[in-house]
Amino acid sequence: MLFFHSFKYSGVQMPKIIDRYSRSKIKILLAIFVAQFNAFSADKFNGSFGIKRRYKRSILFYEFFHGKECRKNGFPPNVFTKFYLMISRQRSTLSVPGHLEKMHKKAFQSTVDVVMLDLEDSVSLESKRSAREQIISTLKNLESWKGGISVRVNSVDTIYCFRDVIEIVQAAGAKIDSLVLPKVDNAGDVHFLSRLLDGVELEADLQTPIAIDASIESAIGVENIAEIAAAPRVRSLIFGIADYSASIGAKLSSISGHGENEQDIYPGHRWNFVMSKIAQTAKAHNLLAIDSPYGNFQDPQGLEKSAKISCALGFDGKWAIHPSQIDTINQVFSPTQEEIDRANRILAAAKANPGRGAVAVDGRMIDRATVRLAQKLVDSIF
Repeated sequence: MLFFHSFKYSGVQMPKIIDRYSRSKIKILLAIFVAQFNAFSADKFNGSFGIKRRYKRSILFYEFFHGKECRKNGFPPNVFTKFYLMISRQRSTLSVPGHLEKMHKKAFQSTVDVVMLDLEDSVSLESKRSAREQIISTLKNLESWKGGISVRVNSVDTIYCFRDVIEIVQAAGAKIDSLVLPKVDNAGDVHFLSRLLDGVELEADLQTPIAIDASIESAIGVENIAEIAAAPRVRSLIFGIADYSASIGAKLSSISGHGENEQDIYPGHRWNFVMSKIAQTAKAHNLLAIDSPYGNFQDPQGLEKSAKISCALGFDGKWAIHPSQIDTINQVFSPTQEEIDRANRILAAAKANPGRGAVAVDGRMIDRATVRLAQKLVDSIF
């Protein structure tokens, strides 16, 4: 599945999606892309989807530049100048304090989809500098890792953000798939980081630009979420439950503030609106929606329930704060064999009756919308 996330033409940015490309078309497209301006050597592409070897399957993000922008960057008009890589399956993301080397080693030995090295909330002010240095050391010495790698920098309203970006991307940017930007209140926060990355990537001569994961953690962030989702480089929207709770004056229901004991203070699911808003906006802009972590890592039943709710609301994955949470999250956000079998029966029935709008499967009527849901599930399987 190939996504054209956005393109810029005559200064106008428009989202566009091209779904279910054949492998041959993808190969041809990438061959033309490489031949046109020879920005990437052939050994950077593999034989299946034309992406980094460590990915079995990816979503490819492109941006067009036009006219003056193209000429300024040394390319003829209307050619691809940037693309971002994103693993299409980000069920689990393990948050790891940036200054704790021991935890880094355990994270990269786990079954998590994405390791997120943190410079923000899990790192004290006194440890910010040492955390940067430790992350750089970890990434430079990392030899084999098939999953994704993200780094959460500090928010743009701090004295740490710009140094986080400059120092880490300069030293180890080739190992990083995305930067997690916390406390995003408006699109300007993303534009700042994107422009900063433009310069650092040029200086570091990075061959693959770094994407941005925008964390929505305030009422004003939710208010401006559509503009945030449309900003450059954004590949996912993340729900930051604790800071969002504080921003609206919600009652603290647990020690961590990350989703425990919710049933004790509210009869339904009190985050249904904001989570649905995040998921809906993410999908409208062809992005991933990622849920916040569940704070009590000694409560597997509570974690499973929380993950099932976010999965039901359309989220693609969930953060973890402890390795013991990874398997539960991966299981919830993966289709079961029963679901796979049911989807295949639906597709088989639709294929056997191409001229009919609705057909019966297992005693129930299905239509084209059902077929699309089944096809999406089958496409998500590795």
